[in-house]
Amino acid sequence: MKSFILIISIFSISLNLIAEEINVDDIILNIEEKWNTIKDYTCIAQSYSKKGEEEEKS
Repeated sequence: MKSFILIISIFSISLNLIAEEINVDDIILNIEEKWNTIKDYTCIAQSYSKKGEEEEKS
């Protein structure tokens, strides 16, 4: 799960790099510092399905 969070973080930051000139090494170091402070995490999954008039939320 941590690797998934890391991939999403890097992807979102890389989108911002297109518009601005930022030092990538500094960003990676910052991510690593934050990463090492994570002790636990929570994931909340929500789903929504609709087929015709039937709807299901969970």
